[in-house]
Amino acid sequence: MGEFQPVPHTADVSLEVKGKDVPDLMETAARGMFSLITNISAIKPEKEIEVKVEGEDYEDLLVRWLNELLYLHSQGYVFSYFRIEKLSKNFLQAKAKGEKLKPHHTLNLEIKAATYHNLKIAGKPPKATIVFDV
Repeated sequence: MGEFQPVPHTADVSLEVKGKDVPDLMETAARGMFSLITNISAIKPEKEIEVKVEGEDYEDLLVRWLNELLYLHSQGYVFSYFRIEKLSKNFLQAKAKGEKLKPHHTLNLEIKAATYHNLKIAGKPPKATIVFDV
């Protein structure tokens, strides 16, 4: 399982993410993003939603994956579990598990979008810094 930590950013919110491989980095980025939004330990994996995105490369797929999850969040969902099932340079298929937003879920931060700002997945094991518009 990868790790994540918030890093200082002048205007927005930034998250440094590390994974054992690229799929783990993608899962960890999603977990990190929802950890910024709410306390993910309070989210029950009651509903599973399949997510598919296409992109130009791993960085594009990462942004599209996170933004699709943010779209689902705007529809009233919060997630705590993420599993990449298929990943190629141009396609990502994953499962996100969570539940409908309930009164006991405290929202800490409203994230508008994941951005491409200085985004590069690099290294072995891979790491990236993701900037979110808030």
